[in-house]
Amino acid sequence: MTKVGAVYFGIGSSLSVDWLKNAAASLTPENKWQKRALDAVVDDFFAHQSALTQRVLDMRGNNRPVDKSIEQWVDGRGAAATRVRELVGYLRTVDSLDISILAAANRELRNLVGD
Repeated sequence: MTKVGAVYFGIGSSLSVDWLKNAAASLTPENKWQKRALDAVVDDFFAHQSALTQRVLDMRGNNRPVDKSIEQWVDGRGAAATRVRELVGYLRTVDSLDISILAAANRELRNLVGD
């Protein structure tokens, strides 16, 4: 696997973006608008994962192993990364997810990408 692929899948695992995409895909929309909203959130999760991958790859002196590079980048994001991890940790305990909860996760990931 190339370094890009390793970082992409590593950041997806580290920040639970993969779990969020799967959680969104498991929801059953009640109407076409919910379907569109879910599709948009999933698209955003893929875009965030790609952008986060690029951020890790763009780090200066990035000669470390992939897992260490991801860890260094995430640790450097402080509160923004903590919010994502805490929110996903909470979502994993919720009995019933819905689009509004995933929209909140989407926002936190967007903030992390822009950080």
